Amino acid sequence: MSYKLNRQLQNELLSMQEEDQQVLQELIDRGELGTVEYHPKIKVIHEKNNARIKEIIKSYGWPGISAVGKEGSEAAWLIVQHAVLDTKFMNECLSLLREAVHQGEAEGWCLAYLQDRVLTMSDKPQIYGTPA
Repeated sequence: MSYKLNRQLQNELLSMQEEDQQVLQELIDRGELGTVEYHPKIKVIHEKNNARIKEIIKSYGWPGISAVGKEGSEAAWLIVQHAVLDTKFMNECLSLLREAVHQGEAEGWCLAYLQDRVLTMSDKPQIYGTPA
């Protein structure tokens, strides 16, 4: 399948990832990460990004490399990886991501990390041994 690069969607995914990582780094720098179970500042970002990535996937399917570029596809993975309040959704994304990897539309390491995260959150042993 051949797609035209969707720059608008690519930029949106990259912006979502940037905000996630910026807030995370600010909390780390201030020593606030890990002081509460789920810091409210990062929780707000994750909830907002989770709602939007669901809309994106419903409209476009998994944001693959040919549609949003390698960086955009990895940003989509990070957003789903951080959708920790919705493990059902994360689990649903596994099959989409698995198919995207099979088609060369996503990186295999993204699938490994998401698979391990879903398993860990379900109190099951990891397959790939990725960092928690």
